[in-house]
Amino acid sequence: MSSDANHKVWRVRIGDTNYAIKEYAIGQPAHLQTCLQEVAIIYRYRHPNIVQVKAIFQGSGSEQGNFYLQMPWYDNGTLDQWPGGDSRPEWTQVRSVLLDLLIGLVHLHAHGVIHGDVNPANILVDARERGLLADFDISIDTKSRTSAAHVTRKSTIGAIALGMTAGFAAPELQTSGQATRHTNMFADGKTVSQVGAQCEPGDAAAAQGAEGILDHARGQAIALVGALTAPSPSHRPSAEAATQHPFFTILGAACQRISKTCSICFCLADSAAGVECSEGHFHCDSCVAGTPRGDVSGFRQPGPAQGA
Repeated sequence: MSSDANHKVWRVRIGDTNYAIKEYAIGQPAHLQTCLQEVAIIYRYRHPNIVQVKAIFQGSGSEQGNFYLQMPWYDNGTLDQWPGGDSRPEWTQVRSVLLDLLIGLVHLHAHGVIHGDVNPANILVDARERGLLADFDISIDTKSRTSAAHVTRKSTIGAIALGMTAGFAAPELQTSGQATRHTNMFADGKTVSQVGAQCEPGDAAAAQGAEGILDHARGQAIALVGALTAPSPSHRPSAEAATQHPFFTILGAACQRISKTCSICFCLADSAAGVECSEGHFHCDSCVAGTPRGDVSGFRQPGPAQGA
């Protein structure tokens, strides 16, 4: 069992599949409304970079006062855990997950949804090292009839005070109390800042070559964070514009030039000249060509994350 800011999250196994079960204690009608609102937003605006909900159900017996959301279990945990975990992702992989976050925000903003609590603990990383935005407890759907109660000053301040993660709130929230696309972008900047060290090429990357690309990549996190956390909300880039920042566009060149070690023959090959399985194991083209019947199911070409 783990816990997010407001709810317990249980890891359960059904057959051969793990799931996350998020618990809502329904002590008041407003608690049920929050639960159903989260489900409605996730389902209505479903997207590859947003978590899925598989089922919603009510507890029985002594747990009858609880509702539960059944979601996939994302193997690499959250963005605040993953870079320092056993997988030790490369700097390009961390940037790619941050790009997934932005693509999810582009989708939400296009549909009038304000997340409200963007931070590394609310970004999940699946087995393919793709990022998914989670935890829509205090999100605002501005196109929903029921959203009127959520966009007033009083209720928005209450939501922020109870649910927003400290250190990720934009300065204008202190006076306006109104969560907007601009406050989402400020929180995104703080998110990049928190994992900034893991977004920079290290000595191991330099040893693999492509030094010119690495020189350009160094220091880009600081520039992006500065733009996203600009004091004036209007000076912050939109989510769509941020995806075109050099911090992300360099991924195309970096993923083509950086070499990787083949897990079969242990040669050092260009990462574009091979395939990578969902577990992160790289296989050079020569070894793939020798695979029986050319079976490369389960493999994907390495490269930056793309929106669907």
